[in-house]
Amino acid sequence: MKKLLVALITVALFAFPVAGFCLDLSEVTYGVNGGVLLPQGDLDDAGMDMGYTIGGQGLMPSGVMDELSWGLCLSFGMMSGSESEGSIDVDVDLTIIEVLPTARFEFPVDAGDVKIFGQLGIGMAFGKSKIDYSPEYPAYGLEDDDDSSNEFGFAIGGGVSFMENFEAVALYKSFDDADYISLTIGYNFK
Repeated sequence: MKKLLVALITVALFAFPVAGFCLDLSEVTYGVNGGVLLPQGDLDDAGMDMGYTIGGQGLMPSGVMDELSWGLCLSFGMMSGSESEGSIDVDVDLTIIEVLPTARFEFPVDAGDVKIFGQLGIGMAFGKSKIDYSPEYPAYGLEDDDDSSNEFGFAIGGGVSFMENFEAVALYKSFDDADYISLTIGYNFK
């Protein structure tokens, strides 16, 4: 099942640029964003602190309905944390790269220049964690460790666009055992 999902995401990643060349590229909206990551669940329990994220996106009209657009969102984020367990200090650094084919639905609300939307992305996160123990106790399995993983997951939430090109987005993201909320402010190039 996991291989099938990875294959579907790969097809979506290649279909987006190909579809962009087949459509009028003047309708594609590109954007950049940055913000914070708030750890939830296991990450919060592990003592992770608030992190940061930067990213970008490309969205185009779906052709199905005016309110629906689809595209690809990419982001890079980092979180870190530290805890003390008795005389042992543990420092953790987590790096996350997300690749999310995304759909966005703009609600038909008449609020002037402010537009409200919901967003759903399904894709992959490529993570790398670095754990440092001080002091190390190899006999008890407490020694520095680097680990990387690729996890399938989703991002769901919404946001508002304002002043024509700016947007604020809040998304709940879940990739296997990594759950967090991203809060970003972005600028879209039309």
